[in-house]
Amino acid sequence: MVRNYTRVLLLALVLCSVELYSQQTSVQQWRSLMQACQLSFDKLYVACPHFPNIDNFKEDATFTAALQKWQKEFVAEEQAFWKLEEIKKGNPSPYYLGLSDGSKPKVFESSIWEWVTNSKITDARLNEVAAHFPKPILTGNEAEDSKQYELQLDFWMKLYPLEYEKLFNAPELIALNPYYTGYYKPVLIPAFISAPLHETKPFREAYSQSIKGELSYQLSLRAWYFVFEPETFNRLYGNQYSFPEWFNDEKFRNDVKLKFEQTKNPPANAEQIHPGK
Repeated sequence: MVRNYTRVLLLALVLCSVELYSQQTSVQQWRSLMQACQLSFDKLYVACPHFPNIDNFKEDATFTAALQKWQKEFVAEEQAFWKLEEIKKGNPSPYYLGLSDGSKPKVFESSIWEWVTNSKITDARLNEVAAHFPKPILTGNEAEDSKQYELQLDFWMKLYPLEYEKLFNAPELIALNPYYTGYYKPVLIPAFISAPLHETKPFREAYSQSIKGELSYQLSLRAWYFVFEPETFNRLYGNQYSFPEWFNDEKFRNDVKLKFEQTKNPPANAEQIHPGK
């Protein structure tokens, strides 16, 4: 679902939220943190003079041990670390830096939402770039809220891929993405192209009332309009989708209609072409 659409996106988000592997941290993890937060080690060592010199460690286990020893012996320095402006802006989790008590915090988790909120993009600007971008509804059940928000993101990405593309490339967000190398298109072919399609127009009652059911209905509806009423599709949804240059929409429509026609009226030599077993 969402993870399949955001594999490249999450490489950047991981560094912004520092949501990586486990309570045992790593040298590379800290280097990535420093890069993502745009904090130099020189500045870190000024604020925390007893912080373990990262260049002296080749094994993550020994670095973790030294880090936790530093945390225990130099409490004031750790407090100074969390007060650094770059760290406050990046807002990394103590758990993933090896600086917590080992208990993973029970919090609502969404790398995309953290990336958006950390970017400080205004509501007006967010509405301009991605008017349908979902905001999480928090009920206090962190695990269920995270699951539901993932479904909402999947819904948004598949129905509004151009908004997803614009948000991914928004200056406010790419400022926090150290891997950004240029304009990126996360979706090439709209999801509705592969939606189940019939000659009759889809009707809502045939689908479940869940968010997955609504997504299936909306995708099939767009597919139906795209094939059988392209002018209506362009009027209703045309500004929400784009296609690569090699995609031939007329050929796609004709191929779909031909398959329907062959199903109703198979060619006379169909048995010779497909003799079966």
